[in-house]
Amino acid sequence: MTIQRLYGLNVDTTLDWGTPAMAGEAADLMIVMTPAATDQACQIEGRLIASLGGDEPFYELFCTGDSPVGHYVLRLHGLADLHIDREVTTVDVRLNQGVPEERLSVLLSGTVLAVMLMLRRLTVLHASAIERDAVVTALVGNSGAGKSTIAAMACLTGASLVSDDVLRVDTTGSTTSCYRGANSLRLRPTSQALANGLVEEERFSLDGRMLWAPERASRDLMPLDRVIIPRLSMADTDLALTQLSVREALFALLGIPRVHNWTDAVTASAQFDGLASLVEVTPVYRLDVPWGLDVDDAWLGQLSEALFHRTA
Repeated sequence: MTIQRLYGLNVDTTLDWGTPAMAGEAADLMIVMTPAATDQACQIEGRLIASLGGDEPFYELFCTGDSPVGHYVLRLHGLADLHIDREVTTVDVRLNQGVPEERLSVLLSGTVLAVMLMLRRLTVLHASAIERDAVVTALVGNSGAGKSTIAAMACLTGASLVSDDVLRVDTTGSTTSCYRGANSLRLRPTSQALANGLVEEERFSLDGRMLWAPERASRDLMPLDRVIIPRLSMADTDLALTQLSVREALFALLGIPRVHNWTDAVTASAQFDGLASLVEVTPVYRLDVPWGLDVDDAWLGQLSEALFHRTA
């Protein structure tokens, strides 16, 4: 096992996420792959904390028992049960029969670590983040909002990738900082042409998205300059950036959770407080993005200006 560095955590894992921790640093979190297959026909006894998928759930997170003997179970339906100790320092991954551990690599670095961060009462954005000329922008949006595609366009014009789909942020005083995370952008079929000629070996996530690893940000921790919420619009509209009020920004971010239907009061309160602190000191914008246009250098230049322009 090797210690990987993601979202400000040192994670001891057999998976290679491309960001080794500094030599000699201890692990904050250990992920152990258990050879014995799990039985997902068994109902998990406990309090449901979070879920996604309705009648056919994608994941469910349970709290079992009371502290200090209780723990958490994250069920990834059809894939694995993950048993998490109450201190959120160890994850025991019990794979379904026939599921290779490599299939879970993106989920573990995305959804699973987002759950770990929230259980640790840290602030998480459903965001892709990019950096250019020391300006860091987070693109926040629900699945399908275009954040990974817009991040890929920015990387094509010289930006580097900070994280995709999950972003840990900390606000202290008048500064919000963010941590480097996942090293690949997940591109939907309609956006995969952006990576043509740039991907030596095609890799895909469980949901069929192409994984493209552009140049990564060089820093592990960096100031977050702005948050942008893209809104896809008709092709005949203009690219338009509008700053939101503090109240508008908070309600917008609360409506874009990375982990859905979270009901645990203590950890939900910590997430709310983190977002409230963020919008007080970090500008949040709505970006109307015309969709369906032919992307040329001029349009990419306009997009880059909207993403990275410096404000007074």
